[in-house]
Amino acid sequence: MREKILKPAGLWIEPKFPQFSKTRSYTLRHSRATELLNQTHDIYLLANVLGHADISSTTCYLHKTKEYMNYVTEAINK
Repeated sequence: MREKILKPAGLWIEPKFPQFSKTRSYTLRHSRATELLNQTHDIYLLANVLGHADISSTTCYLHKTKEYMNYVTEAINK
């Protein structure tokens, strides 16, 4: 968004705190995707919500948490 819209339009202002410049809009998307996976445990539903046609696109968004790994372990052991 910054490179394609804000800078060409002359609307981009450099951040005052450069340590925060590493945060991108997709950081929020990744975080929310991980939260949804932990809540629903359904990767196919998550792929649909994110608008991905291929499940491998969805897996790159996910950051496995201890909570999710416990769920997977319990599901396998049943």
